[in-house]
Amino acid sequence: MANNNDLSQKKPDTTAANGTPKAMGPGSSASEGAREPACAAAVQASKSPAMKARANMKPANRVVLAIVNDPTVLAMSIAAVADSLIRDRMIADLPVPAGLSITGLSPSGSRASEAVKRFTPKDIEGQVNPVLIGHCNRVNPLVPEGAHIVKSYLKPNVCVVAHVEYTDLKRDEATGVLAHLNAAVEQADAFVVIFVVCTKKQDTSWLRAYAGEFVEITKCEPGPGAQAAIVFTNVSLVDQHALGIGRVMIEAFVDSDGAYTFRSEPLIAERAIIRFAWCARNKGAKIEQIAALVGRNKSNVSRGLDDLLVPPNNEVGMKPPKGSRNRWATLYNLDVVWPLKSLDAGAAGEATNTPRSPKTVDSGHAAKAPPMTNSTNSLSSKAFT
Repeated sequence: MANNNDLSQKKPDTTAANGTPKAMGPGSSASEGAREPACAAAVQASKSPAMKARANMKPANRVVLAIVNDPTVLAMSIAAVADSLIRDRMIADLPVPAGLSITGLSPSGSRASEAVKRFTPKDIEGQVNPVLIGHCNRVNPLVPEGAHIVKSYLKPNVCVVAHVEYTDLKRDEATGVLAHLNAAVEQADAFVVIFVVCTKKQDTSWLRAYAGEFVEITKCEPGPGAQAAIVFTNVSLVDQHALGIGRVMIEAFVDSDGAYTFRSEPLIAERAIIRFAWCARNKGAKIEQIAALVGRNKSNVSRGLDDLLVPPNNEVGMKPPKGSRNRWATLYNLDVVWPLKSLDAGAAGEATNTPRSPKTVDSGHAAKAPPMTNSTNSLSSKAFT
């Protein structure tokens, strides 16, 4: 946190390079040394509730079940998780061990591995290791034989990724395997993410009690310039959703060469127009002004904002993501509802200047991506066939 009144320039340094207090010399003041904890306490007290919650969050060290209710976004979801694990060291706001590399298990007879590779950003491909399980069309990691395969790839700082169809799960068998895998993951100091492909009508609640972490992945309306968007809802962090933690929107961008990049931010709303209204309202715009600009009824905009878990004028520290104004300015004239100020100007170009942002064509919009295809096969109840 920046501080214009830099006290470090006015008193001797009492902290070693590793962050531990230095021994006080004969000329040091005891009261001066005692001020250090007080200053730290003051900084901690000034943090938002969300910042405090994040600071106290422990890394995950058990199996993560990622529930995907639409098979057409499975490959993109796997690539987005790999990107988040490697780049951000987290999955749906949950910290993971640092320095992870990804081992993706796929049957040699399916095209899942090819689809995931197409969505994987080029700069992390070297840390994603696809492994084809030979002579089979299906692999089920939630039966003993499949769990044995997963365990054979468990190593420190390695995340093993696999996927399975919900219809292939047998409750008693799957819950027993999950308990066994959780213990193996903790012992190996590794990480496992298993994607379960299901439909919205299929009940996955019974899996929650046996998974180390439980994440639901659904489609979402993308914002300006994005080709697609998905929402990661970390059910394990449901008690922190009101702080803006545990619900993450990940947008996929594609450049003129067909290369993908991802951009993640706290979920504001699944509808893009309500996300814009939230940002504008946070900056002080009136409901009437927003409704007139987007061509919607005032009551529709108001209801959309009222239904949100985190309101525009919140006390948890949630603000419009950096670069938001620059993106929405490609669709709307924001001079009235979101005037450009010095702080906004500093963040305006971030969406197109950061390493994680998509490359764009001359028009400033992301090039059209190849259509997403159904990359999953129907998996059997056996480990592999």
